[in-house]
Amino acid sequence: MSFLVRSGDTVSTERMTILGTSGNVGIGTTSPGYILEVSNSTATTSTSFLGLTNPYVFGFNTGLNIGSSIVYSSRWQGDGVSGVVEMCKIDGRKEQNANFGDSYLAFQTRYVTDRVNGGAGTLTEKMRISGIGNVGIGTTSPGNTLQIGSPIGPIYGNNPLAQSNVIIFGNSPSNPTYAGTGTMGGTLFINSTNANALNVGASIALGGRGYDFGGGQQHMTFARIQGTQSVGGSAFYGDFVIETQSSGALYERMRINQNGYVGIGTTSPAALLTCAAAYTNGGTHAEETGAKILLGANNQSVPYGVAIQCRVPANSTVNESDMQFSTCDNSGNQIVRMTIKGTSNPTGGNVGIGTTNPSTYTLQVSGTIGATGDITAFFSDDRLKTKTGRLESALEKVLSLEAFTYVPNDLAKSFGFEDSKQRVGLSAQSVQRVLPEAVCPAPFDAENQSGQGYLTVQYDKLVPLLVEAIKELASRP
Repeated sequence: MSFLVRSGDTVSTERMTILGTSGNVGIGTTSPGYILEVSNSTATTSTSFLGLTNPYVFGFNTGLNIGSSIVYSSRWQGDGVSGVVEMCKIDGRKEQNANFGDSYLAFQTRYVTDRVNGGAGTLTEKMRISGIGNVGIGTTSPGNTLQIGSPIGPIYGNNPLAQSNVIIFGNSPSNPTYAGTGTMGGTLFINSTNANALNVGASIALGGRGYDFGGGQQHMTFARIQGTQSVGGSAFYGDFVIETQSSGALYERMRINQNGYVGIGTTSPAALLTCAAAYTNGGTHAEETGAKILLGANNQSVPYGVAIQCRVPANSTVNESDMQFSTCDNSGNQIVRMTIKGTSNPTGGNVGIGTTNPSTYTLQVSGTIGATGDITAFFSDDRLKTKTGRLESALEKVLSLEAFTYVPNDLAKSFGFEDSKQRVGLSAQSVQRVLPEAVCPAPFDAENQSGQGYLTVQYDKLVPLLVEAIKELASRP
């Protein structure tokens, strides 16, 4: 059956066709392939094929939920239902009573909650697009560009709904625990369909409008977080990776591996926290600073006043590094206060205070040492000694020594002895002539860095000489 329309003296034009064989209805087409097919013979980019109008007239500040719907129905027979059932519905309606033309688009589907006995279920709204363009899934009042679910109860403090573009409300399938759990779902699950492979997994890229490359500020990725297959593991082991951008490329900055170890500057953390920085191993190179931890307070003029760092000595030819502790001076400059040597024996583990190269002593201090208690060293137990002789002519040796007062001269000051305090002492050269065991290299020149072999006196070792000299005096008639 064909329906023709004549306009004036023009030839009648067929506007609608009902096919006798199938019953398909065609508007604008003589061969409809569907129950209803609408076609426009005029090529245009803005054709409206279907218009729905509700003639209901609403007054001032009224009209909430007034509009039109498209209903998808089916015939249902059984389960206490007989006849046509609305299966899905699309509503276009007024969004509020206020005197604004705001509208919303709502999508309804039918779902049966009784999954045992079945039934027709209930037609309920599942998704809404608000007048401002917000999309809500599981909520009829989306407050964000995308909102999934609805909050239960009030929102604390500053409203995060108004400060976020995407909000998800949902139940957590399990609580975090140190013990292993087979529950692996989440409020939001993001997965990758890539084949199982090392460092492959889902990721979230975070970005914004960045540098102007000539065509205006362009969108780019500033950071990325990933869940990947663990290094050296299988699909049953995963790492959490954080990357940031530098000069147009993303670089891994932190990783939490399958054991819960955190690595900063390394992809293979070996402890609960592992910090690393690139350095040169072998060959000619300058001193380098490895990983560093800065500590401080933001209310200070120098926010990071304390530093703990790894130092790689210049031209090191082995896996060599020192540990250094620094504090700031009054000008905000970080000054190394203590160094722990990391080289191999015999200097490995040496601690230097006031010096960055404690190469001679286990504890080497450049400066004064104060103690409120005893300082005990070496041993004096007779059972640990093999006597090799006696101190002869002790009184004569003591009488050859000259005690005097002194202050550091200009040469001493050039080695860092700035203190002008007057002191008392002996000449190391004089002591060396009578008791060489009481003389050793001066700590500041322990390895003869100066080439002059500067000496110092170990005054505690003069005590045996003084004892024997007193005994000689006592034995005189």
